Amino acid sequence: MQLILVNEAYRSVVVGSDFVESFALYAFGKPTPKTFFPNYLSAVIERLWRTLMIHPEFQDMPSNTKFQVLYFHTFLVLIYVESGDFERKSDERQKISFK
Repeated sequence: MQLILVNEAYRSVVVGSDFVESFALYAFGKPTPKTFFPNYLSAVIERLWRTLMIHPEFQDMPSNTKFQVLYFHTFLVLIYVESGDFERKSDERQKISFK
């Protein structure tokens, strides 16, 4: 039952075909539009928020604690994404540049 709720929460955030195309470009290490990362981050935050709101324990938390949990999870997702990007780099200069 929980997986169904999580799936519904993820599907409720519409990202659009442009976003999917940009994500495919990013996944293959190609240049992406400047709007990709802000859109990606907002989609990640919205999906995490809707997923966390399923749980009664999260709903009962004070607002400031909810935002701390949300941004901590967002930070973990961004570390995961950047570590994948780091592994794709071919030489050491690209790995250090953080661009």
